[in-house]
Amino acid sequence: MDEREAIERTLGGEGEAFGFLVTRFQTRLYAAALARVYDPQDAQDLVQETFLRAYTRLPMLRNRERFAPWLFMILRRLSLDFMRGKWRKEQGGRSMETLHDVAGTSADPRPNIAAKDATTRLWTLVGQLDENSREALSLYYGQQMNVAEIAELTGMRESAVKMRLKKARTILGGRAAELQGFWSVAPMPVFSADIMAAVKAVGPVKAGAAALSPVLGWFAFLAVPGWFLGKDAERWRGHAPAGMERQTKRNIVRSIVLCVAVFLAAPPLTRLLGHDPRIMVPYLVVALAFLAAIFWREIALVSPREKAKQFINAGCVILLFVVMAFNPPKYCVMACFGGFMAMQYFLVNKAGLAQGAVMPGCWVAPLLQRAGAAECLPAPLERARLRPWLTMLHELGLVAPPCKTEAGGIRVRLRLRSYIGEKMARGGNSSLHVDARGVATCSITPRDYVALAQHFGNDELPARRELGAKLGESFTRGLNAYAQGADKTAVAEALGLGDCPVNVTKTHIYLVNKYLFPLVGILIIAVSVALCFVR
Repeated sequence: MDEREAIERTLGGEGEAFGFLVTRFQTRLYAAALARVYDPQDAQDLVQETFLRAYTRLPMLRNRERFAPWLFMILRRLSLDFMRGKWRKEQGGRSMETLHDVAGTSADPRPNIAAKDATTRLWTLVGQLDENSREALSLYYGQQMNVAEIAELTGMRESAVKMRLKKARTILGGRAAELQGFWSVAPMPVFSADIMAAVKAVGPVKAGAAALSPVLGWFAFLAVPGWFLGKDAERWRGHAPAGMERQTKRNIVRSIVLCVAVFLAAPPLTRLLGHDPRIMVPYLVVALAFLAAIFWREIALVSPREKAKQFINAGCVILLFVVMAFNPPKYCVMACFGGFMAMQYFLVNKAGLAQGAVMPGCWVAPLLQRAGAAECLPAPLERARLRPWLTMLHELGLVAPPCKTEAGGIRVRLRLRSYIGEKMARGGNSSLHVDARGVATCSITPRDYVALAQHFGNDELPARRELGAKLGESFTRGLNAYAQGADKTAVAEALGLGDCPVNVTKTHIYLVNKYLFPLVGILIIAVSVALCFVR
């Protein structure tokens, strides 16, 4: 039997097949755990918990060939939680120099060697190494594994293993070989029996719904706002063609699927790139630059108050990732995430929510109905007042970045259709141009016109150039009202949107972000505090 066959048989309901994996890896896993926590009993407990978690989460392992690195990753995370939680709480951070006194009482005879002064000094030097270097030492000297075998087992690169061994030899001097004696780890007599007893208590584990739990979890997390966005699309019934409502709901589903795919693809991509700084640093720089470019573009048409909220939100997200980078206890991460959600009561982004609650192109019909109702003469206004007016249209969900300043005025994108990549698209979009004379002109691309014609029908929708002229006339009327001191509500009325659901504070998605998310955040904080006291 090989590893892959043992995994498949375990997933098929044969719990006994998992014993093959326990027997194969328990010795090396115990050696790595002992190198991290310096206590045989604690190391044994960590190994048992590692195998138990691996058994229950086995359906989530997609690459059967990567079982060993996956197993070691679980051990490392458990060891970090143990060192930062139980060890510090119960043992008060006892030093490496005194560990040999405690370890001498163990049933394992090897730590008794640490009672000698020379070995005590060696343990003191070993204690100066980081956990990963000690792990490499325990496998190299204690398990007689070569660099290639350690790299394959732990998922590290060979260069990283060599670097850690070199660092260890530098600190230990010529005494590294002495580790051979007391790191020759053998499993305890009841080790396998205890692990398999815990495995049998869990019961058979099978591939299926459990393997889909990450996917189902992300779908559940995104489906709540998605469902409310669908309800907001229904509010436009009677104001826009029926096909637009169906299209909007399809786009919502596509967006959820895309988000789930991106979130699920991130961890495998990170593992594929490895942890080599020469690869990870450029990768992170490019990813952050891409996200920063999207963020900077999206705030171009946001009011100063909403812009401040977005900067605070972005800072909180960055802070949350910084906290997670230090791998704190889970309840700390939960508390930070709950605090971020609770803050949305004060930081709810109206401009961003309008882009989701107002369907692209749904406002065309009301504007066409108002066009030509009465003659509208341009009203000159200062150039500095053009952008605040475009900000109003952005908060109504009619326009979106990019915002381009031109010699004759300012040009922005008309939201006539929704498509993947629109956040970073630079050209090929219908646009609205306004100038200081008080004139607004619209340019409709053939692609956007075809998308509108599919819903309006040829009889209801004017020709492309005529459509641009009529929309420009309606926007000019709204600009005229703004020049005379009208607020956002009056501007919407001048455009012909007075009866349309363009007020984002009355949408379902706004209520979710304003009230539901903060309540969930407070609940998460309460749970994290309870977990903290339990620990």
